[in-house]
Amino acid sequence: RVLTGSLSNARRMGYTLQLGDDLNDRSLIEILSSKTREWTQSAPQFSTTEVTTGAFQENHQSGATIDLSVFPTPTWHEGDGGPYIGTGNFCITTNPETGLVNGGCCRAQVHQSGKAMTVQMSPFNDTGINAANWLAKEGRAPMVISMGHDPLLLLVGGSPVPPTISELDYAGAIIGKPIEVVRGEATGLPIPTTSEIVVEGWLVAGETLTEGPFGESKGYYSRVKEVQTMRIANVYYRNDPILLGSPPGKPPYDFSYFWSAVKSAFLFESLKLAGCPGVHDLWVHETGRNMIVVAINQHYAGHSRQAAQLAANLRFGAPNSKYVVVVDDDINPRNLDEVA
Repeated sequence: RVLTGSLSNARRMGYTLQLGDDLNDRSLIEILSSKTREWTQSAPQFSTTEVTTGAFQENHQSGATIDLSVFPTPTWHEGDGGPYIGTGNFCITTNPETGLVNGGCCRAQVHQSGKAMTVQMSPFNDTGINAANWLAKEGRAPMVISMGHDPLLLLVGGSPVPPTISELDYAGAIIGKPIEVVRGEATGLPIPTTSEIVVEGWLVAGETLTEGPFGESKGYYSRVKEVQTMRIANVYYRNDPILLGSPPGKPPYDFSYFWSAVKSAFLFESLKLAGCPGVHDLWVHETGRNMIVVAINQHYAGHSRQAAQLAANLRFGAPNSKYVVVVDDDINPRNLDEVA
C-alpha cells in the first residue's frame, strides 16, 4: 500500500500538525507563522524517549535475505531510471562532532533487484553535510532511513528547522510529547517506533551506483549520475506496511502545497521580524516555488520596494526565488488573475 498527497492542502496539513482540520490557506499561514517560533523555543523540552521495542520490528531482513523489492515501490514517472522507494522518507544522521540528530528528506532508488539502494543528498543540507563529515572522518557515515511514517516527519524533514535543533525534538514539540525511538542495532541511531519500513546501514566512501533519471519538481528529468549507495545492515518492516510517497513533478505536484505553505509562513514571520510594517498576506506560488507575492497595507513612499527587497533577500525568500510581486492588501496573493 502507498499513501500520497498527505500534505497537499491546508486541511491535511492542519490535521497533521494537530491544529485542526478546518484551516484554509490564509489561516494556515497565520497560525504557522506564530507557531514556528513557539515550536523552536520548546523543542529542547521534547527530546526523544528511548524504548526497547517498536512496531517496525515485526519483520527483519539482513545479509542474504535483504530484498527491497518486496515493498510497494513505484516507478513514479514514465522516464524514471527505476523504482524510487524513498520520496517521502526521513533520513536520520548525526553531526559527528556534536552528536546532534538530524532528520531530512533524500530520494532513494532501488537497484540490483532490491539488493541495493542509492541515496541522493544535497551537499548544502544538513543530511549531506553530516554524511560528508562522517566520510571525511571515518570513511563511512551511519544512516537510518524511515520510508513509512506519520507525514509529520516528512513535513519537519523538509522544513527549515534551525540547524541547532533535532527534527525529532521539533516534531515532539508540535504534537506536545516526545517521539519514542528505538536504537538501531547496527548504527545506534534513533528510529521512530511508528515507522513502517526502516533501512539501516552505512554510506561508505567510494561506493556508488548510477542513479536516475528522475522526474523533478520543475517538471523536467534530472540527469543520470553516480550517487552514493548505502551498505545495508538491516531492514525492518511492519506487517503489510504502508509506504509514504511524495513524488515531485510538474507543479502542482504531491508536496508542492506543503513547500509553498511552509516557505510562506517562515517568510511572512521573517518580514515582520525584519521590521517591515503592514504585511497583510503572502504566498509563495506552487509553480516552481519561484514567485513570491506580498500583499501590504502601504504606509509610505518606498514601502513596496522595501517589502520586495526584503522578501527577495531574507533567508526564506532568497533560495529558488526569481520573482517578487508586491500588491495592495485588497488583492489575494494566491489568485494569479487578481495579481496579474
